[in-house]
Amino acid sequence: MSKTKRRRRKQLKVKKATRKAKKSLGDAKSKKKQNVRVKTVEDRLFWKIVGIGMLALAAFSVAALASFDWECVAALTDTVKPQTNLVGVAGNTFAYGGYVAFGLAVWCIPFAFIIGGVKMLEPIPKDVEEIPNWRI
Repeated sequence: MSKTKRRRRKQLKVKKATRKAKKSLGDAKSKKKQNVRVKTVEDRLFWKIVGIGMLALAAFSVAALASFDWECVAALTDTVKPQTNLVGVAGNTFAYGGYVAFGLAVWCIPFAFIIGGVKMLEPIPKDVEEIPNWRI
């Protein structure tokens, strides 16, 4: 193959790669300019329900952690003491697993649920209907 043919093939490969890069860049730019409608009534209701669920999980985890008793864990003692946890076996299991996995940092879980639940329940202005993609 001659030098000119090789050079020509190389130039074509570079042009194809450049066109491909420009096309993908152009697609990204056009996607950024589009606005997406995300705040419908159903979306708001869904996030309100999620917020209430997060607050319920926060209440569950606070009750489970506050009333946890190490002597009620069957794997740790010879004699099993009756459950004294406010939310029963599920609460005792959650608290035990949380303390084993995270230690006292397990108390961050209810606070994260509280903050998330309150944020979900915040009122959304009705006039804000379209949000740019880059903010989503």
